[in-house]
Amino acid sequence: MKKLFIRILVLECFLFINLYTITFANTPLKVSFIPISEFSIGGISFQSTLQDVINIYGKPTSITPYENSSYTSSGPYMMSQNFITYNYNNKFIIEAYNDGLSWDPKDLFVYSVTIKDANNLSTPSGFHVGQSFSSVTNIYGYTAKLKKSTNRNNNYSYYCYKYYEATLIFAVDYNNIIREISIWGVTC
Repeated sequence: MKKLFIRILVLECFLFINLYTITFANTPLKVSFIPISEFSIGGISFQSTLQDVINIYGKPTSITPYENSSYTSSGPYMMSQNFITYNYNNKFIIEAYNDGLSWDPKDLFVYSVTIKDANNLSTPSGFHVGQSFSSVTNIYGYTAKLKKSTNRNNNYSYYCYKYYEATLIFAVDYNNIIREISIWGVTC
């Protein structure tokens, strides 16, 4: 009886290990952080100013300014921030801000960079639009899917990698091809 019990126990352990391997072996791992050095696209990072962008890429095809003014919670003092978007043919988009003191490009700091075209722009690790997303997971592992797009024009899944308050987001199509890469100065 004791031998039968041990055999059943060994068989159950063997079955459990096989079931666990089949069920969880391909489950994506959640990766929280990647190096801050990855938060740059085409040489533009969060430390860059719009003057740096102009020096490298020239003037954009369109500029969209936006001023946001609001009252502070500590009293009737007005707080103002200037936001601006530099758009290079809807393929390379840079957003910047400052504390509302100036619209001068040297005073506006980048908080977002997005590439939407298979051009020569890439991250420091060489990730670029048109590349297989598996190249990212080979280096940084899997991360949680941020969301699946509901837009009919694209059917992308968005994957978010973090470094504290910064995010690196890959928009990936149903063929596992990277279609957009963005860095943001806020978490996802």
